[in-house]
Amino acid sequence: MGLVLKTSDAERHRGFKSHPLRQVMDEELELKPDGWQGKLLSGYIFLAVDSIELRSKFVEAHLDSPYVKAVFDFRTLLESAQHYAAEWEDYAMKQNLLKTMQFSHEEAKA
Repeated sequence: MGLVLKTSDAERHRGFKSHPLRQVMDEELELKPDGWQGKLLSGYIFLAVDSIELRSKFVEAHLDSPYVKAVFDFRTLLESAQHYAAEWEDYAMKQNLLKTMQFSHEEAKA
């Protein structure tokens, strides 16, 4: 079971009331420390996943979900990082996000 952090808990952090992410935090933030188990999610989704195959599977599973607002995909390496995002109402943005995942985990390590 994931940890659920409600807005009232997050507001204890200094300066949070004026932070731009405040609007996002008006809804519950649900962390998944054991990873995604196939359950469809809703709202703003932030991916920080080690496996490109899992990223792709996740996006494909949520493609037609009317409950997702946007997906943010963060990928980090030792000395660099990439960030991709898609508004979920925009079909082209979802397809473009999925196109960034057209390789295997083994190819990524090479």
